[in-house]
Amino acid sequence: MRFSEDLTARARIRDAAVRRFGLDGFAGTPIKRIAADARVSAGLVVHHFGSKQGLIEACDAYAIAFAEVAEQRTEGNHEVLAYLARAMVERSADTAPLFDQMVARSEQALAESEARDTTDPKQRAAVLVAMELGGYALRAHLGRYFGEADFEHIGRAMSEILTKGLYS
Repeated sequence: MRFSEDLTARARIRDAAVRRFGLDGFAGTPIKRIAADARVSAGLVVHHFGSKQGLIEACDAYAIAFAEVAEQRTEGNHEVLAYLARAMVERSADTAPLFDQMVARSEQALAESEARDTTDPKQRAAVLVAMELGGYALRAHLGRYFGEADFEHIGRAMSEILTKGLYS
């Protein structure tokens, strides 16, 4: 499964890295595993990205750009959000700008929607982003209730909670 129409080796490596980092974490994912997933050599990964850190930086940039237009896409959303959730947990200090961008995007979307007003829209947007990413960060636990990585049903349950509320 690829996230974009880009079929270059660089894009295949990036997509494989986003998926693998989201599943196994950053420390637990060697370049050789990403290369195998992308069906390229480890040397080609280093050629394109210089190092694992360079690959992570490229994945961060791609993930936030992807998330900004995620509403228009269906393919790849879950993999990118799983990547972002893992990044927020494992690399908290490095990913503060990514979280802030997601909050700003959510705040804008909430302002344009018919969502109920609150005294602090930025706080509401931050909690919404945390809720969205939390489902991905806790997918192993949620998987016991929804089936292995069944993000479609998890997303449907979250939407129901948000639109219908918990309390009458």
